[in-house]
Amino acid sequence: MINTPIQPDAGVPLEIIMAKAIIQAITADDIDTLGILLADISRLTKEADAIKTRLKEGGLDSYDGEVFSAVVVKQDRTSYDPRKVEELLGDLVSQVERVSKVTSVKVTARKA
Repeated sequence: MINTPIQPDAGVPLEIIMAKAIIQAITADDIDTLGILLADISRLTKEADAIKTRLKEGGLDSYDGEVFSAVVVKQDRTSYDPRKVEELLGDLVSQVERVSKVTSVKVTARKA
């Protein structure tokens, strides 16, 4: 990759200059570190979820450890079926829907 610096006086917005600098600073090690971290998070989340399941099934409202305590919280949650809402509201659904732009990063292991 040819690294040609862009000067602010070249008429390029500062946001573009900063974005280019950030993109250039990303290395293969960064990507590999991200993959390793995400794998660790996944493994740790599974372990935490298994413990949470045991706490929920344990029958008590709270548990104490040496350093932390845990409280089992039971509550009702209301949600709406988006397809049903769309069906009931028809063309009016656009008055209550909200569209958000989302940018995400997907990390996958490379095949050797």
